[in-house]
Amino acid sequence: MKGKPINAVRVSKLVVIRPGDKIRARGGPVFNGARIGYPGVYLIQSLFQKGKRVFANATAIDKKHGAASGSYVLFIQGKPYKSRIVEQIVNRPYRVSKVRKP
Repeated sequence: MKGKPINAVRVSKLVVIRPGDKIRARGGPVFNGARIGYPGVYLIQSLFQKGKRVFANATAIDKKHGAASGSYVLFIQGKPYKSRIVEQIVNRPYRVSKVRKP
């Protein structure tokens, strides 16, 4: 996806996420009321903005081994919108929180 690269995103009053941070994602896109997103822990590679929407390029982190298991583009801020390809899919932003460091 093309977009304007950004350095940081404020996800709540106190929390700002930046590339290199680990986040926990919940929610995400919905198909006919059923969740089809991939909840879990991600390592942010980069952030970009397209219009009023903010996306994160992130790598999923395996819970057991701590290894990277796939790369995803997560919609993290903006209003929900319908997919242009499949009308039943509503792209909702993931709810994200920062993972605490041990």
